[in-house]
Amino acid sequence: MNLENDIHVAFRKIDTNNSPFEITLNGFGSFPNPKNPVLYVKPEENEQLKDLQLKVKEIFSFKNYSFHPHVTVGYRDLTWEKYMEAWEVYRKKEFKTKFFVDKIIYFATMENGFLLQKRNSQKNKKTDL
Repeated sequence: MNLENDIHVAFRKIDTNNSPFEITLNGFGSFPNPKNPVLYVKPEENEQLKDLQLKVKEIFSFKNYSFHPHVTVGYRDLTWEKYMEAWEVYRKKEFKTKFFVDKIIYFATMENGFLLQKRNSQKNKKTDL
């Protein structure tokens, strides 16, 4: 099996038996790796996100890497020089928003296009009657 296929199989094994929840994104962060710098928006910590993070870690092997939930906003074709310029601006910028999480999505850019896999929450939303 190749790595991409292994990822697809593992993604389908993630336990999505959780209730939908709200995430607040608050501010920017970065992974300052000179070979692959990343700019991202930071989620505020909450118990539901921690629980989902643990479920992902159970399935995937992150032996050589730490895994931090984030929303990537700059990665591909981002040279170290452009990263440094962008980080000087974005590290000071304020950004805050909220959204409702009722599914997780695996999105990959591949040589022949894009791959998108979606897993919906297995628990129904509670409704007031």
